[in-house]
Amino acid sequence: MVSWTIPEYIEAHPAEYPGTIITKFCPNAPPESNDKLSEWYKQGYNYLYEEIQQYEEYVTNVETPPVALKMALLTWGTVNLTEEKDPVPTNPVTTANDDEDPIADNNSGLGQGIRTYTMIGGDIVSKDIISITATMSSGYDEGNEQASCVVTLNNNYQKYGKKISSYHWVPRVTPIWSQAAIDFNTDNGVETSTYMIFQGFMSDAKYNNEVATVTFGCISIEAAGSFDDETWSPDDGYETKMKDTIDKISDATDKEIKILNLRQNISQLKKSDYTPSDLSGNESLRSIAQDNQESFYFGHDFEDNVYVVLVDSESYTETMFLDPYVLEPADTSTIFGYATVVTVIAGTTNLDPTLRAIPTSVKDEIFATYEDFDGISKYGRIEADITHDSNLTSVQVDIEAEIEDENFKQYRDRDIKVVVANRIPKIYGLVLFQVPDIITGDLVWIYGGVRKKEVEYSSAGIITHLEVARIDVDHGNELTASEGGVILQTDEYEALDGQLWQAVFQNGRWRYGQSGDLWNTLVQYSEYSATPAEVTSHFAEQIKNIESTNNQNSANWKSMY
Repeated sequence: MVSWTIPEYIEAHPAEYPGTIITKFCPNAPPESNDKLSEWYKQGYNYLYEEIQQYEEYVTNVETPPVALKMALLTWGTVNLTEEKDPVPTNPVTTANDDEDPIADNNSGLGQGIRTYTMIGGDIVSKDIISITATMSSGYDEGNEQASCVVTLNNNYQKYGKKISSYHWVPRVTPIWSQAAIDFNTDNGVETSTYMIFQGFMSDAKYNNEVATVTFGCISIEAAGSFDDETWSPDDGYETKMKDTIDKISDATDKEIKILNLRQNISQLKKSDYTPSDLSGNESLRSIAQDNQESFYFGHDFEDNVYVVLVDSESYTETMFLDPYVLEPADTSTIFGYATVVTVIAGTTNLDPTLRAIPTSVKDEIFATYEDFDGISKYGRIEADITHDSNLTSVQVDIEAEIEDENFKQYRDRDIKVVVANRIPKIYGLVLFQVPDIITGDLVWIYGGVRKKEVEYSSAGIITHLEVARIDVDHGNELTASEGGVILQTDEYEALDGQLWQAVFQNGRWRYGQSGDLWNTLVQYSEYSATPAEVTSHFAEQIKNIESTNNQNSANWKSMY
């Protein structure tokens, strides 16, 4: 037996009667009928009949079928047939080759403003969209909240109501692909940025005489089924446990989910044997992540690849300068959900499997307390709930306490909410924008990471509501400086020995860089004492002028950089 899809079968049998193909792939379909009110038509098989005819026409004329048509036929699944497959041409069919794709034909340079290409279950719905609202969050702080999307369509003549009522659009089966293109003017003419709005699967739908509202969820909808339990040893590690679970979900859903590891810090925590019990695929992933003080979320790319993205507090995906596009700037200071003192208690000293899960008196327990001294000096002692984990050994409590402290730091200055026009940063993207200082009124830079976003596409354009966590890292200095009129480096100077030098302001002081073999490549930074007097003397006047200019542009620039 060989697994076939409808497009594969049509390409091998371009003259096959469509009704025969339907019988092969839908053996439970009722007999054909001319009665338009029969169950045959109510169940939407007339759509399938017409789509098969259209696909056959393209194959007969040696033309590439539209991607929308091919995707519609693929949603009918596969069937095992005794017939062996002959090699058939596999010309890639992508969205960009679709004549109906308003984003693909975008090289005229005329600038078409803002537009979307959205396909639901193989049907291009771009021209009928009233609005799209997509919400996505980082699993790190929202408990792996499911991404969701609501699409509102103009339902003239019950165009989409018929698709919903006939089950042509089916929950957990019908996919959505939605992306947006935004034109903007530059010195070099009109350029275009393309963003993915949402990918996922239908979860609910409703309609009336005017509009159809369709709700979608991320790939986690496909991972809602339960899977057999599995036991791992401590040496297997977090990523192995996640991959084993993801492979089970992929096998059951035929989605080929991959792991994308964005973690910057590899956890040293290895707990005892662990088995999720009677959980769905989503719950298993979440349980494994929480048990290891880690996090994840589901993601897609433009090539339809599906990922489980592993992240930690230091993960990031991109850097985007938002200042010209900010509609409502914000700079919120908050410690909601933050703790400065963490206490973790390990399993009991009795290694009996039954007694390990039973808390004993304090004298038999091993614990660790981690104190965030920087946080305590600012906010005082804020005690977190005590963690008692029977899976921890005595040598692991310090690691667990440190990991929990990093988790709590995610909630410090967590609630910065900013509204942006015509830009869609990625989750875990690093963003930069300015806000007025609440005391001085001067503009100050906010540098943070996107933890949650809501994208709205409508007649008003594209509006993105971001929830940002403030980040204070060194590599943000150069980014903010270039946009804030702050100069952080001198010109180059060639010393008498032919060596190139340059002074760079880093971490509150000027340091002198010595170039390597390639021009403009600084390979070494020295302290004042290691720099020739010839070099420091040459740069003295230039540094004085730079600092004077910086003081005018940003009074506190030295403390920022």
